[in-house]
Amino acid sequence: MVYMSHHFSNGQQKWLHVGLSLLGDLGADAVTIDILCKRLKLSKGSFYHHFKSRKDFLHQLTLFWEKTMTERVIEIVESEKGDFLQKLYRLGELTSSTTFQPIERAMRHWATQNAQIKLVWQRVEQRRLTYTEKLLNEAQLENPRLKARALHAIFIGTQYLCPPASREEIFEMYLEIIPFNTTKIK
Repeated sequence: MVYMSHHFSNGQQKWLHVGLSLLGDLGADAVTIDILCKRLKLSKGSFYHHFKSRKDFLHQLTLFWEKTMTERVIEIVESEKGDFLQKLYRLGELTSSTTFQPIERAMRHWATQNAQIKLVWQRVEQRRLTYTEKLLNEAQLENPRLKARALHAIFIGTQYLCPPASREEIFEMYLEIIPFNTTKIK
C-alpha cells in the first residue's frame, strides 16, 4: 500500500498537520495555500519548497491522514500490552478524541464530492474494519465481521450526534455489541 512506503519530512508534516486541522475546522475548500501560510506564518515559497501545488498538497494530505489516523493508531494499539478488549478500549480512546472526529467528518464529506478521495476513504474503511475484525477474532466471538461493522457504524454515527455523545456513552454503545466485564481495563 502507498502509505507504508511514503515518508513525510518534518517540514511537510508541519504543513500537513495544519492542513488536517483546517480540514476538520472548515472543510476541504478552506484548505488553501493562503490560509495555510497565514496559519503557519510562513511564505508561499516555503509551501512550494515542500509541495508542487495545492493539488499535490491535498493528495499528500489524504496519504498523511491515512498514515496518522489509521496506520499510526493501529501501530500504537498493537504496541501496547494486553488482550483484545484492552486493545479495543485503547482504539476507542484514540479515535474518540475531540481532534479526531471533526477531521473524520470532513474526510467523509470530502469523499462524497471527490472520486479520488473516495478511493482513499474506501481503502481506509476496509483497513479499519479488517483490523477491528482481527481483534474480535482474537476474542473468538461469533460473527466478528458483523460485530466489526456494528462497532464501526457506532464510530461513524456518533460523529453526527447532536449533542455529541461523550466518550463514556460511546464505550457503553460498544459494550452493547461486545458485552464483557471491563473492570480489568479501567
